[in-house]
Amino acid sequence: MQTVLAPSALDGRPSYQLVYAAFHSPLGYVRVVDELRRLAPGLYLGIGAAGFAAWQRRIPFPFLLQGPVAPYRRDVGWPRRRFDLARALQPPGAVSRG
Repeated sequence: MQTVLAPSALDGRPSYQLVYAAFHSPLGYVRVVDELRRLAPGLYLGIGAAGFAAWQRRIPFPFLLQGPVAPYRRDVGWPRRRFDLARALQPPGAVSRG
């Protein structure tokens, strides 16, 4: 995944976002974007969205993360050519100008 600090699709406030479509993977194929916010040290609220259609990506899937649980190992995966992060972060149903 590619990570970025960007406005939340839910409320516009800054959130740490994980954009899976930047790489070839099952989560990238279904256009998963996770948003994370820190609740307390080592505890994070995640809101995920996925789907091929805009209406599917409007359905939030909340989850909790706790950690870190292990040291960082290394980057893995194969980036997608011509991946456009700005387009991937557009709210579902937004009109692209380009």
